[in-house]
Amino acid sequence: MILSLVGREKYYWLNIEDIKNVPCTDLDKINQLWIKYSNGKFGFSIQKQIWIELGGKPGIYNVAIADNFIHEVGWG
Repeated sequence: MILSLVGREKYYWLNIEDIKNVPCTDLDKINQLWIKYSNGKFGFSIQKQIWIELGGKPGIYNVAIADNFIHEVGWG
């Protein structure tokens, strides 16, 4: 799995095909660690919850919601 992502770091994100190749158990572990070491501020599940609370729908990009999301999580 890790070898399939080598070189992706120059893009700063994973595309949908990359994500499909990451085992769910690995994503869950990353989520748990991210939540733990960010003191509950970040993690896939937390970001999804914030996105939905702002009116977003999972898997659908909305510029206005993305702008609000960026400010809500403190990235901008």
